[in-house]
Amino acid sequence: MTSTTEATQPKTVRDLRIERGITQEQLAIELGTSPGVVIYWEKKARRPGSRFLPLLCKYFGVTVEQLDLAPNKVLGPPIGHPFRRSIQ
Repeated sequence: MTSTTEATQPKTVRDLRIERGITQEQLAIELGTSPGVVIYWEKKARRPGSRFLPLLCKYFGVTVEQLDLAPNKVLGPPIGHPFRRSIQ
């Protein structure tokens, strides 16, 4: 049995896509975008814009509140990486 908390947990675009059993390319075709854009959404590097957000919700049968769109907390290259600037 699923608890109410589990049932209302927001899901990522990736989770919803996998549940539906489709590829990133298939989702991109359905929504009229490129697979690269779907990859950005799944990595949470970018949020779907006002054009795609309603399409995603309709396609997956969810509300905006049921989508986990919080950005990843990636702030830059790891400490010690040659491209990371030191803070002085």
